[in-house]
Amino acid sequence: MSEAIEVVQAFLGALGTSHADSLAAIEKFCTDDCIWKNSGLPTQTGKAAMLAFLDKFRHVSGLGQIEVETTKISADGDTVLTERIDHLKTDDGTLVMSLALMGRFDVRGGQIALWSDYFDATPFQPMLPALS
Repeated sequence: MSEAIEVVQAFLGALGTSHADSLAAIEKFCTDDCIWKNSGLPTQTGKAAMLAFLDKFRHVSGLGQIEVETTKISADGDTVLTERIDHLKTDDGTLVMSLALMGRFDVRGGQIALWSDYFDATPFQPMLPALS
């Protein structure tokens, strides 16, 4: 298994059980200049913007936990592709939604420099004004 895959798997696993875990995972595994793209949602540039967006998303959606189910993962050098189902849950574990998606991660120096997810953004359309 490549180092890049190990970094991405560790990151996705660390998102886990609480909002604080998700924030800590971004702090630990993402570069300061990381770019986070979500299809249909505003792109975040830099760790501070990523953390602020996740806080804002929590406020708008009730997100408390992200349970990541990786169905496929592969790498070409430092680029990792994932096929996943992200289960977005409240603090008490109530399912908000499950989101099937494809992700791309570019790893640089053992950290994620690009996190880009591709999915149907229709469920997020009502939230867009509050997230922009």
